[in-house]
Amino acid sequence: MTDGSPDRLRDSTERDRGNRRGEPARIALAVTRDRNAELLSELLDDHDVVEAGTEVPPGTDVCVVDPKGFAEVREALSAWKRRERPAAAPVLLVAGATEDELWTRYAEAMGESLDAIQPVPAPRRAVRARVDGLLSVRHESLLAADRRARLELYERAMNGANVGISIADATAEDLPLVYVNDGFEEMTGYDRAEVLGRNCRFLQGEGTDPATVRRLREGIEAERPVAVEIRNYRKSGEPFWNRVEVVPVEGDDGETAHFIGFQRDVTERKDREELLAEYERVVRSVSDPILVLDADGTVRYVNEAAERAFGAGATGAAAAELFAPGRPRPSRRCSTPSGRRARS
Repeated sequence: MTDGSPDRLRDSTERDRGNRRGEPARIALAVTRDRNAELLSELLDDHDVVEAGTEVPPGTDVCVVDPKGFAEVREALSAWKRRERPAAAPVLLVAGATEDELWTRYAEAMGESLDAIQPVPAPRRAVRARVDGLLSVRHESLLAADRRARLELYERAMNGANVGISIADATAEDLPLVYVNDGFEEMTGYDRAEVLGRNCRFLQGEGTDPATVRRLREGIEAERPVAVEIRNYRKSGEPFWNRVEVVPVEGDDGETAHFIGFQRDVTERKDREELLAEYERVVRSVSDPILVLDADGTVRYVNEAAERAFGAGATGAAAAELFAPGRPRPSRRCSTPSGRRARS
């Protein structure tokens, strides 16, 4: 595989393209021997082969250097590697010596500005396999960096959400929590370290309705979305109303891998509803007719006594019409929201 020079690649017609990953990669060469540069360009002609200068060209996936070229662009390689982090920026040294000799000679550069060494002479397929291996490392590192960036984005979004978010492992026994956001911590008073690995039922207490728990559990067991409003308890013991929505999420195999829970504190609304319900019970039990008017004097609510006095059509009528001359008057006093009472 040589023409007589130890730093020359064997010039043959054999072509081994190795592992291709769709789009051509960009490979930058800092190879000072013209014939070696020519042979490498031919070997890698299914990729975009460019020359590395004082800076590594943008979009480069792998750099291939020889000893003299490495000395000339070493600082540029280190800067390129720093820019590409956390993705890998592989550099391959092609040199005419044994692998042990090269590792000894370049030990302090390995990991900092070099990643792999290819002694020459060597079969073309060996050189191509080494380049393809580094391209695979680059490809996987870019995917990992992209996943990491997306996960960080998702986490920032979830932590910035004004609702609690939790994720449970659907494949583990008892559905342990594997993630909670800041909103969950603020709502419940528990730190992440206290809840991860536990089932979310620790939020339940003596005032939690068993029927609601059963409805939630049935939805999870059936692996379908389910939403309930449930009485939970903060770490301090304070009860609160929690609107919980649980959604199953499938993995790559199509099976449910996780359950995502969204929690909203609806205590204020529930308290208002309970207060209004109590008020309505009291109003309905009063024997005097009571009418609730809006700002225009239209009747928006009547209790049972008012229905008997004015008829079922009183709601929606103008209060002035109910007391118009010639209209039958109620036999009892009538209360309005202003507190004034009208006697028939």
